[in-house]
Amino acid sequence: MPLKSRALVLVHILFWSFLDTFILSHGTQSDINCLKSIRDSLEDPLNLLKTSWTFNNLAEGSICNYVGVTCLNPDENRVCGIVLVNMGLKGEFPKGIEDCKELVNLDLSGNEISGSIPSSIVICSYLEVLKLDNNKLTGQISQQLSQLENLRIFSVANNLLSGPVPEFVNINITRESYVNNSGLCGGPLEYCKKHRWEFEVSFRSGFVVGFIFTATLYTPLFMYYINLRVGLKKKNHNKTMSTRKMTSLMARRKHRTKPCYASQIPTEAPRKELSKEVLSLSHSLENSEKY
Repeated sequence: MPLKSRALVLVHILFWSFLDTFILSHGTQSDINCLKSIRDSLEDPLNLLKTSWTFNNLAEGSICNYVGVTCLNPDENRVCGIVLVNMGLKGEFPKGIEDCKELVNLDLSGNEISGSIPSSIVICSYLEVLKLDNNKLTGQISQQLSQLENLRIFSVANNLLSGPVPEFVNINITRESYVNNSGLCGGPLEYCKKHRWEFEVSFRSGFVVGFIFTATLYTPLFMYYINLRVGLKKKNHNKTMSTRKMTSLMARRKHRTKPCYASQIPTEAPRKELSKEVLSLSHSLENSEKY
C-alpha cells in the first residue's frame, strides 16, 4: 500500500508539472508572436526594433531584455508592458498585440502609426494603461474598449479619429485624452449631432405612428357616436312634428263653428275622413313614443 500511494503521488506531481509547463510554453509562444507581429507590421527607421528584437534566443526571459519590453517575471517570457515612445514607427496599428494577453501597459505614443484601433485589443483584459496619442490613427474608436474594466489611463489625443467616444464606466476620461481629434464627440466632448438627429427622427416617427394608431382606433367610435346622435335627433324631430300636427288637428276640430245652413252641415264622408286622419296621427304618435 505505501508503495502504491507513493506512485500515485508521483503521478499527480508529474501531471501538474506537465500541465504548468504546457500552459507556460503556450503563453510564452503567444507573447513571442505578439512581439513579432509588432516588429513585422511597423516600419522602424531608427532600426531600434530590428537590432533588439532578433528572436535568436528564445530561452526563458530572453525577450524581457528587448527594447521597450517588460515582463511579469524576468525569468519568463510573459510580456506585461510594451513602451515604444517617440521611435518614429510607421505603419498600421499592429493587430497581433492581442496575443499579449497579460499586457498591462501599452504605450505607442509619439509615432506615426496609422489605421484604426482594432476592437480585438479588448482581449488584453488586464490593460491598465493605453496611450496612443500623437499618432495618425483614423476611423472610430470601438465602443468595445469600454469593456476594459482595469483601464486607468487612456489617451488618443492628437490623432485623426472621429465618431462617438467609448462610454467608460470605471474610469473618468477628461477632454485632454481626446484633444485635437476634430471628429470625436460624446463623453466629455460636445454632444454628437448625428445621434441627436437620430433621436429627433425617432421621436417624430414615434409621434406619427402613435397619432395614426390613435386615429385608427378612435375614429370608428367617434363616427358611431355621431350617427347615434343624428338618429336620436331625427327621431325626436319626427316625434315633435307628429305631436304638433295632432294638436293642430284637434284644435281645428274643437273650435270648428256650428253650421247655419243645412248645406254647410258636413256629410258623413268628410267626418269619417277626418276621424281616419286623427286616428292615423294618433298611431304614428304612439309608434314614435315606443322607439
